[in-house]
Amino acid sequence: MDNYWTIRATSKYELALSGFNEEDMKDWGFWHRLSANTRGISKFSLNSPIRSLRGCYANTYYHNQLLRFLSDTKQLFTEKDPRYLSLLNLMQSFPDFERIWNETQQNNHPEGLSTSIGYPVPFFMPDESLLWMMEFSSIISNQDNLRMIIWSPLNKETTQYLALLSQSKIMNDYSKSAFFIEDYAKYFTDDQRFALGV
Repeated sequence: MDNYWTIRATSKYELALSGFNEEDMKDWGFWHRLSANTRGISKFSLNSPIRSLRGCYANTYYHNQLLRFLSDTKQLFTEKDPRYLSLLNLMQSFPDFERIWNETQQNNHPEGLSTSIGYPVPFFMPDESLLWMMEFSSIISNQDNLRMIIWSPLNKETTQYLALLSQSKIMNDYSKSAFFIEDYAKYFTDDQRFALGV
């Protein structure tokens, strides 16, 4: 992702773990960690398929993501960066985003979130098993603040599940190993292209 938190490229494995299909990539919201949606339903809606992936951890997870975003993009906000303001405007159009944004602002304690080496991410899979992944992120040197994000399983059961996942459904449902935002720019409006940097 870039320093605006816009996903520039992703893999079929990340899509599968996040509950997305290739078709979801036509929606600009997919590319932003804070406003992703699937089948037109935002992650912040109570009936969102993405919310169900987080189970009882959903609100905590989304609040922490917003805190990390605010911490990482504080300079862009202070400078009133046009692309950043455009991105915020688009995010506010998602159902329930403003509510979670306001709750996060009232409980703004970002210490330790954006600078942590790893961040635990819960996934409730269709079989109702809980998978804990550790999210690692690191700036890629000499690449204009691009950040690489890797999810690593935290226990033996998760590793086994991922092995099954890699051998089954996603091998047939996804046509590429990697997806780049530029490949889907034709589906975005002018405002969305500007906000997403394409």
